[in-house]
Amino acid sequence: MTTLPQVTTSSTNSFTFSSPQCSAPFTTFCSSLTAVMSSITVAGGSTTIFSSQSIGASSSRQIRPEPPVDIPFGTLSQDAKLDKLFEAISFITVQNRNLQSSIDNLWTMIGEHETRLNDLESNLSHAHVEMEKLRIYIDKMSFCSRQQTTEFTVSGIPSSLPESENDQVVGTVLTCIGAQRFLSDIIRVRQLKPKDASSEFRTLLVVCKSSVVRDEIVRLKILKGDIPIADILPTYRSVAQRKLYLIEWLPQVTFTLLQEVRTKARTCGFE
Repeated sequence: MTTLPQVTTSSTNSFTFSSPQCSAPFTTFCSSLTAVMSSITVAGGSTTIFSSQSIGASSSRQIRPEPPVDIPFGTLSQDAKLDKLFEAISFITVQNRNLQSSIDNLWTMIGEHETRLNDLESNLSHAHVEMEKLRIYIDKMSFCSRQQTTEFTVSGIPSSLPESENDQVVGTVLTCIGAQRFLSDIIRVRQLKPKDASSEFRTLLVVCKSSVVRDEIVRLKILKGDIPIADILPTYRSVAQRKLYLIEWLPQVTFTLLQEVRTKARTCGFE
């Protein structure tokens, strides 16, 4: 039968073990009060003691990382210094390339901005010119509205027709378009001087009492449509296939303005 050793406490941080097989007691000192004795084996007069230390102290030493050590540049070897310099140069090269690209983009934007400014100035100048033209047109139109005419013209009259028959021709034309009720509103009829003396056709200028009468006669002509010369002057067989034209007589200012409007319309693709 084996007798277990006796444990007695000698001090706060030590335990004393004694065994009948051993002539002297063994005293074990612990580093802390949290240390415990795991097992004691006694065989052939020998005693073996296993102990574990504090878990908290052991764990903290195992998981705590070592702080990085920043080695001074001067203590590096020659190759390490060259590697560091090469890394710095490579980084600066990349940054310089990015900076140069940004500068190029900035110059491109500046160029585009200057082009837009030039285009804007050109458009503004053109707009000022057009506004001045429009102002002149408005003044002309205002003048035309104050100076309403009462005349209309009948063109396409054969030049061989005697002037004494001008009134009769105008009366026949008004009757043809259904405006015979306005015969008494005709003040006078006169023949306009042709631009080309060799022309075989003439134009008659008819003056009415009012612009209202004139406008109504023009409206009836539009409703009637074409006026063949054969319906008005049947004896002039040589020009029987031609037409007479009855239109509003426009002052020179109004006529010029109308011509400019027509030219502008054709330029813009309108017919």
